[in-house]
Amino acid sequence: MLTSLPASYLTTIGSSRPVQEYLLGITSENDALRQAGFLTPAVSWVRREVPTNDRLWVWGDEQVLFLDHWTRVSSYLDRPGFLTEFERLGPQGFSRLLKEEEIRYIVVNRKNCPPPFTRVRSEGGQWALRPDREDAWQRWVKESLREVSRDEGLVVFRVAV
Repeated sequence: MLTSLPASYLTTIGSSRPVQEYLLGITSENDALRQAGFLTPAVSWVRREVPTNDRLWVWGDEQVLFLDHWTRVSSYLDRPGFLTEFERLGPQGFSRLLKEEEIRYIVVNRKNCPPPFTRVRSEGGQWALRPDREDAWQRWVKESLREVSRDEGLVVFRVAV
């Protein structure tokens, strides 16, 4: 529920007319999110199909308040955590990390992190996976992620490891 967010988040999202109307009780949460462009088909799928205790990791985006799940995310100003962790741990260690953190789904903003998901663009810069890790990354993605939903901007994967 949007009204249970810290004041700093309410200030940020409160500048949106649909969210203001929600906060004033004029419209429903889903209608406000849809009008603001946050409730896309992939986001709707996550909110409807992913159990609330399942964890997500969002790649290439930091706007995650509307997902209604525990979500790991990197700041737009920092090197994306998934690139750093994969380079540091390799495929097996990365899979182990996902298991340890109980991350069941990956949500990717395809505009900022286009397939094959080895590069991320954000306000803070552009980052890429080290070239010596790209083949291992491609194998890991193929073996470990199963696409479950997609829309114009997002793709959602179930982690299969």
